[in-house]
Amino acid sequence: MTTTEAYFPKSAQLQRTSWGAVLALAFGAASLVTSELLPASLLSPMAQGLGVSEGMAGQAISMSAFVAIFASLFASTLTRRLDRRIVVLACTGLVALGALTVGLAPGYGVMLAGRVLFGLGLGAFWAMSVSLVLRLTLPRDVPKALSLIFGAVPVAMMISVPAGSLLGELLGWRGVFLLAAAFGALCLLLQTLTLPPLPAKHGGNIAGIYALRRHKGLALAMAALFCTFAGKFSLFAYIRPLLEQYGGFGIADISSVLLVFGAANFIGTAISSWMIVRNLKMTLAVPPVLVALCAIGFLLGEPTFGLYCGLMAAWGFSVGFIPVAWTTWVTRELGHDAENAGCMQFAIMQSAIATGVLCGGFLIDLGGPQLPFLFGAALLTMAGLLVALCLRAKGDHA
Repeated sequence: MTTTEAYFPKSAQLQRTSWGAVLALAFGAASLVTSELLPASLLSPMAQGLGVSEGMAGQAISMSAFVAIFASLFASTLTRRLDRRIVVLACTGLVALGALTVGLAPGYGVMLAGRVLFGLGLGAFWAMSVSLVLRLTLPRDVPKALSLIFGAVPVAMMISVPAGSLLGELLGWRGVFLLAAAFGALCLLLQTLTLPPLPAKHGGNIAGIYALRRHKGLALAMAALFCTFAGKFSLFAYIRPLLEQYGGFGIADISSVLLVFGAANFIGTAISSWMIVRNLKMTLAVPPVLVALCAIGFLLGEPTFGLYCGLMAAWGFSVGFIPVAWTTWVTRELGHDAENAGCMQFAIMQSAIATGVLCGGFLIDLGGPQLPFLFGAALLTMAGLLVALCLRAKGDHA
């Protein structure tokens, strides 16, 4: 039995991998990431257009994250009798509708309502993504399918984050969200054409998620996961104000450094599986510490274009390892209960994102864009220490 087969359950009926469906899920993931991260690249014009502070505008991210927590926890319970194909299509539709609502929002409250719709789709989609991959692929193809879906994330970041800043200048921030809605509608069409029926079976539920707490070492692992994602989003959500106010960068330079971040993130994600096979624990422990060092570098170094590009490259490269490494750890440890494990993992990630963005928003309004970076660096360092000192990774040498 191969390592992959040991960690992922087999399907008695699956004869071949449904690559078309996997590709459709990857496009859906790209749509999710595009809509999730657009507020980070459009934070300043959104704040001006809605007549709120940058800290309040940043809550567009925390709002969707809070809603996604509950969506990920209860999605399996509330949809346990529904065909998973229908659930995926509904999630993608909610993402597109959420982006449309934000783009047309006349005020701050309606904008937040749009982010609520987005959060519902976001939480349910990611919570079930791993279990969907297991049902659509043969065991030997699971790592390739996961890398395809997670590979869509940095590609979307590489395109949407810098492009969001540039397009915001041309179309306005509302126009960018309307384009994101159109992309979501295109993904919905692709999924409609390619996803096969996926009848509900062995679905997750809130009791099953709660029962996972008995797994040895899970509490410490989830604490490290929480600190990692809270720290990295405390940084990323407020990178544009830092570049503008602390670095003195204009829109062209901001778009350039964000493009560097996205390209480096893609490279990190692409080689993450190579590192994970060799030492999963190190792949979990080192990247958050490197990101923390980059955050400190932004504050201590002279704010020059060259230095900031280098720091963004190191930051993006390091962050690329994080989602794949943590998903690998969860599936190795809890692959026997994939849907509940996915719901739990994503709920904790979204709790962390909401916490990081909420606290970062309070700090930026309190003392400027440097404070979220100090806060994020502290959390990321704590995450690296927790993994290094407390976590064991199945498949690594003792």
